Amino acid sequence: SSIPRKTGSDSLLSDSLIRNDESVSGFFRFVYSYEGEGGKEKRTNSAPIHLAGKSVILFGTIVSSPPVSVYLEPYLSLNRRPFSLELNKPNEEKIVTTDPIEGIKEVPYTLLLESSIVVDDLDPGFKVIKKEKDKGLRITAMEAKYRRTDQGLPITPVNVIPSDWSRIVNPGSYGKYRHTLALIGAGEGEKEAVFTTNINQTGEWDLELYIPSRQDVIPNISWKQDLMPGKQLGTYNLVITDGNGDQHEIKFDPKTAPPGWNPVGNIDLPKGKTTVTISNKTDGDYVVADAVRWSPAAGN
Repeated sequence: SSIPRKTGSDSLLSDSLIRNDESVSGFFRFVYSYEGEGGKEKRTNSAPIHLAGKSVILFGTIVSSPPVSVYLEPYLSLNRRPFSLELNKPNEEKIVTTDPIEGIKEVPYTLLLESSIVVDDLDPGFKVIKKEKDKGLRITAMEAKYRRTDQGLPITPVNVIPSDWSRIVNPGSYGKYRHTLALIGAGEGEKEAVFTTNINQTGEWDLELYIPSRQDVIPNISWKQDLMPGKQLGTYNLVITDGNGDQHEIKFDPKTAPPGWNPVGNIDLPKGKTTVTISNKTDGDYVVADAVRWSPAAGN
């Protein structure tokens, strides 16, 4: 993540911790923009950075004002395309005096041990289904046999709201490597996206939704592109089905939600297969299914 923080001077230090969990090394660079004189946005690149396999580095640079956006642009990697890094605003109450980092600093590599469970739209636990009268359910991705697809879902161009669940590559969405999302236009609830995982411990769990950035900043280009110009992301009608078959219904309004992980609710769950279903029924123009995250609640 990219973490802007103030130094002891009037400059601002922006540092990013980047890790490579694969055995193959590669190169990347940062593309970041910041507000210049007169409020005009300026864009610049870092020099190419080498990242060895199974390693972690800390990159730092000093800029004249807080970054507006930061993208990591790989040259050849499983990520394939640039993706955005989450920016955290400096906490004015926790400013410390520290030596700035300019360039690269190696950090000891350790395995990540996380208690949270994430299901992305590219994971095996994700599928889309369509309800048909008198015909039960069927996986709609199979209908895309003769269309251009991405892991079974048809690819939809930006600015076009599809009538079926379709995949869009979006740098502001969640992804371990590739950053994509599934999107569909508003309907009657007959088309659903389902995230399935195995809850490994009985108790209370916190559910979060990843809300992608609705404005896509294209690296090295001076203009911005809205995900769906003039259209509104609608309210989510979520149905959580737990390991006992009990259902929990939750509504989530994303209109004021910031990009990134957003809390949805706290649910007491038994062990077993648990699904989060997002339907195309909404009060907006479209719905996005990007990623869900389950985390043990405090005390669990």
